[in-house]
Amino acid sequence: MIRLLLALAAALFVAAPSFAQDGNWSQTRAVTDASGYAMGNPQAPVHLVEYVSITCPHCAHFMAEAMEPLVADYVDTGKVYFEIRNFIRDPADLAGAMMARCSGTDGFFSMTDTLLANQQSWLGALQAKPADELNMLLQTQGLEGIVTVSGMAALAEAEGLDPATRAQCLSGQPHVDHLINMTQVARQEHGVRGTPSFLVNDVLVSAHDWASLKPLLDAASAE
Repeated sequence: MIRLLLALAAALFVAAPSFAQDGNWSQTRAVTDASGYAMGNPQAPVHLVEYVSITCPHCAHFMAEAMEPLVADYVDTGKVYFEIRNFIRDPADLAGAMMARCSGTDGFFSMTDTLLANQQSWLGALQAKPADELNMLLQTQGLEGIVTVSGMAALAEAEGLDPATRAQCLSGQPHVDHLINMTQVARQEHGVRGTPSFLVNDVLVSAHDWASLKPLLDAASAE
């Protein structure tokens, strides 16, 4: 695991569904067959997948500008089934994705949103560290060291993920292997090269922000 984390470091410088009433589809959440986390009407005419990297500034921008209209106008109304899949770029991204996934179907979206909303603060703390110091931290403390020095641990606790659960989550090699495999599938089967990237009804589209994605959702829902 240490070898994998050190390789990723160079890039730095299942639960049951919950159901909602009609008109509030965003409260219907589930883990998908692709191991993503989804909200909305499973029978919606449009299935939107977003590939997210927790350390990606463009992902943070998209979530900030798009989540409110996406949920209110498309997910809650039953038009779009929205799924997030993780795309791992570096150790901090891996740690954030693991903590979000350990938060369960109800906590995943909130944890992801919190980490992205506070990205500049905790990512800046990591980027201020010398590379050799980060490498030593990974060797001696693993991902737990990364989330502690960055401030991600405090954000996770505020979201309700207690330290013991977090530590157990971050030390799980099967979780690491699963997320690395998800990233490989995104690259090899869907042609994803960066984040955020979107699949609309299983087709990779040329959209990377809300302004370019919204018309594609409108067109797909009208078919």
